[in-house]
Amino acid sequence: GAALRALLEMGAKEVSVLRDGAESKIAVADLIVGDEFVVRPGEKIATDGVVVLGTSAVDASMLTGESVPVEVGPGDTVIGATVN
Repeated sequence: GAALRALLEMGAKEVSVLRDGAESKIAVADLIVGDEFVVRPGEKIATDGVVVLGTSAVDASMLTGESVPVEVGPGDTVIGATVN
């Protein structure tokens, strides 16, 4: 109950999605499988996914307890609610 609700509240509410070559903000609930979205530094990752373009350091400390950010790049899996 309460723990699950708290985890869900930690996630992103909006996401910058790329559709038809244009970037637009939508509610995370409106994402569909296969959507590509942009995650800028300091933003929460909206949902679990795979990095398509670019590299970054992701802070997964709230899930793993590890204080050192994890380097990710194309093909790497990322977890929703972690921070870019």
